[in-house]
Amino acid sequence: MTDLQSELMDWRARSLVSSEGNHCPLVAKLPEGSPEDAHLLARSVLNLGTFSIIVKLQNHVILAHNLSGPLHCGRLVKEYALPLGGKGGGAAPLARRPSFLSPSVKKSSADCF
Repeated sequence: MTDLQSELMDWRARSLVSSEGNHCPLVAKLPEGSPEDAHLLARSVLNLGTFSIIVKLQNHVILAHNLSGPLHCGRLVKEYALPLGGKGGGAAPLARRPSFLSPSVKKSSADCF
């Protein structure tokens, strides 16, 4: 099943890059899947070139990039998610905001990313 998931995310990545390649960051919404699928999609996009990407999956948000420069995804998550009651963080090239404690904050806070 992992090979099939990988192929599906590679296909989605190619499709996203071909349709939105000039926009930065790229934004992908996964209607269903797991956080691992979102990570796989982000990695698949980054394998195709130099990009920054936001992947939204239910109440998960993945930020990733392979740009040169000072962009730090983990700091962005902490700056925006933690004050809104969210949990998450990460390193410079990849971070995630896995959940918000209050359902009333989920929708508006996910839009911050």
